Amino acid sequence: MRYLKITNSGELDHRAMTLMGASDKRGDGEAIGFFGSGNKYALACLLRNNLTVKIFSGETEITVEVRNTEFRSKTFGVIWINGEATSITTETGPKWKVMDAVREFWSNALDEGEAERNFIETVSGDSSLYGLPGITTIYIQSCPEINFMFSDWDKYFIDPEKLPVHKGKHGSLYLAEQTGKISNYFRRGVWCAQERNEEPLFSYSFNEINLPESRLVSSFVGMREIARVLGDCDNPKVVKALLSNVTGTLPAEWKSMEYVYNSMAEKFYKTLVEVMAESGFQYVGGIQDRERVSSEDRAKTLWCEYIPLRVIERTSVPNVMNKAEYKKGYQVIGWPIGVYD
Repeated sequence: MRYLKITNSGELDHRAMTLMGASDKRGDGEAIGFFGSGNKYALACLLRNNLTVKIFSGETEITVEVRNTEFRSKTFGVIWINGEATSITTETGPKWKVMDAVREFWSNALDEGEAERNFIETVSGDSSLYGLPGITTIYIQSCPEINFMFSDWDKYFIDPEKLPVHKGKHGSLYLAEQTGKISNYFRRGVWCAQERNEEPLFSYSFNEINLPESRLVSSFVGMREIARVLGDCDNPKVVKALLSNVTGTLPAEWKSMEYVYNSMAEKFYKTLVEVMAESGFQYVGGIQDRERVSSEDRAKTLWCEYIPLRVIERTSVPNVMNKAEYKKGYQVIGWPIGVYD
């Protein structure tokens, strides 16, 4: 049988798998995992999907089994740890998927330190699985979801050795090439996007973002959080990329900055003005107005869609339409007029 093996330094107290809400991470501003509930949800999810889970604290196995019990004419699978019943059933965390469970165990391993992962094949059954002194080892029976996740690991976890394009007090900004070649949302390097309807141009790892029980947020929530990271960014390469985006869709960055004013994003707006000036643009204007100004002014104007226009107008860059002298483009003639007039 094939297993995903996750290890980290330190030996696990088996009560971490039984006491809901018990965690030594509470108040730890650097922790990736959550307050004692995540590993219970993860374990319940995997068992609910009929996947074998083996846990070793050092060389000692923490036994995990499911026993059925009746409650109000319904059968529940109760999780037993080391021969003792917990209050956790396999119905716990009903929205969790297998990939969510793997993400949680790996997040905990990252918190503990010296986290490693790899696949192993058992030759003589589960009896060949073992633990090592001073190490926590978790074996998760492989399945298509886990195989897919492992093959695209960068989409779900940012390697700490990868340097962000920008790092600030609210989070970090990465190129899409650094995160599995897609733009995505992360919490402290761990993927947290439920879907990607509001797709950004870059990837963002937020230091803080409110996550529900599923540990996933909508792309709309992620888009709103972008302003906190981007507003603190003064990297001209980031601004140039946003101004020259030609993907055909409006990146979530512009939508996020639409209602964020200078006082809340001083660095971003200052860099935006500098990049505009460096690029030779003196004005900004809406695409629909291109034919309403002189050729000379048209060449000096950055033409953009409505939302970027609103953002750029908050800077010192003037809207070219405020300069246009309409009267020079018209002549009042008498009535009636001829065909050629």
